[in-house]
Amino acid sequence: MTSRRWYRVMAATTVGVTVLALTPGVAQAALAPDQWHCTRAQGADVLCVKMNQFLGWWTGLDVRYQHYSSTGQQVRVQLGWESTRGQSGDFGTQTLNPNQEWTPGSWADLPTGTCVTGKALAVDLPFDPSNPGGLYTQTVCR
Repeated sequence: MTSRRWYRVMAATTVGVTVLALTPGVAQAALAPDQWHCTRAQGADVLCVKMNQFLGWWTGLDVRYQHYSSTGQQVRVQLGWESTRGQSGDFGTQTLNPNQEWTPGSWADLPTGTCVTGKALAVDLPFDPSNPGGLYTQTVCR
């Protein structure tokens, strides 16, 4: 290979690798459905959802709410979920102290193409009308 041809091959390779690295979805693969997908919720709190596999079958999901508070306030959280297949569930309500998490789970048939949305209704305690809380969601699909 001549030196001129070698430089052309190297330049083309460099351009190709750069394009791949800058293309969304190629350089950074999407998280798998069985990994935690998280979003910011009330204050610094975090809501996460993941699907579960058992022997290759997608058999359920977990929803996790993590409460972080620098003021020492508690949070009252109601967790639930729904799927694009019309399935849904309610995990009830818990009061969480600062740096505490709650991770309930549910069995569900989750075939290919199913999306699951975890939902959290969170309100700081004691209740403050200037900060009424909110509904937070996170979705994961397979």
